[in-house]
Amino acid sequence: MRLILRRRVERLGNVGDVVEVKDGYARNYLLPYGLAYPYSEENIKRVEKERKRMAERYQSHLAKMGELKEALETTSCTVSVRATEDGKLFGSVTAAMIAEELNKKGLPVEEGMIRLEAPIKELGVYEVLVHLAEEIEARLRLWVVEQEE
Repeated sequence: MRLILRRRVERLGNVGDVVEVKDGYARNYLLPYGLAYPYSEENIKRVEKERKRMAERYQSHLAKMGELKEALETTSCTVSVRATEDGKLFGSVTAAMIAEELNKKGLPVEEGMIRLEAPIKELGVYEVLVHLAEEIEARLRLWVVEQEE
């Protein structure tokens, strides 16, 4: 069956590619999940319009992530945790804890965006990488301090 891809499909093609696949794969997977359209001139035009809309949306997303990058790099984040007298933590600082603190400051960062090179298990100041988009990464200054009781 001949189809036009609406989305990128691993090992098959990218948006707008015309592909030839087995009927069962098309009927049971690609068409029901909205990953492709049947091949026709009308659907080729339809996919081109969708591609343009997606490109515009992606550009606005990149602009927002650029603004967020600037905000993250000018902000420092403080996480308070329980620690021993010599500065060792009970447990470790996780990406979820960092994301929670950033969200409290009004910076919309999800746990999966935060890249920790190694578990943080001591008090101190760290530089944490935040992956915002394919080409955009921010460096965040993280302060891990002892929790006041």
